[in-house]
Amino acid sequence: MKAEYKHTHFELLPEDAPDDFWLITAYNPYGQTADKSRNREADSRLLSDLEITGQKPLRIIGISADESHAEPGWACAISERFAIELGNKFEQDAVFHFHLGRVDLVNCKNGERESIGERRDLIRDSRLVKHFWIYLGSQPGSPLEDKDQQQVRSIVRRYFEGFSIQSLRHPDLEGNRMTSAGRI
Repeated sequence: MKAEYKHTHFELLPEDAPDDFWLITAYNPYGQTADKSRNREADSRLLSDLEITGQKPLRIIGISADESHAEPGWACAISERFAIELGNKFEQDAVFHFHLGRVDLVNCKNGERESIGERRDLIRDSRLVKHFWIYLGSQPGSPLEDKDQQQVRSIVRRYFEGFSIQSLRHPDLEGNRMTSAGRI
């Protein structure tokens, strides 16, 4: 099972989400990227399988820690056995169990479970995320010195829990290009 599954967070849960439910996806079998039509068809079949229970499945999106990947799944209050059965049917490495205020990652092959955190800490309400852009400039051909960049990081870190810094070079200057310093 991929280590990054343990760092998944989730978009805001619907208000009618039960306290105890399983989240299953049919996208990207065994963590391998599949084409859109295959993913949509499998997602539709998973929804049909869950609707047979007589419950209304809820759409929830799982998001990678670096937010480079998001994957839709269906949440439903079903048994562990059925959740793992569906995970295996749709060729998933794992399913998520939301219960007792926490979220567990459950391996579909052997049923082993591992808590990945408290439910309240793993839910991201995109309505509350604020984005700010700060532009710092220097003369062409004289980029910010390392000590200046460190000072900028230190100041920004006081106000923001997470941030990204990108160094943008003027495209008309020979040898310069856009580079990314990555997530700090």
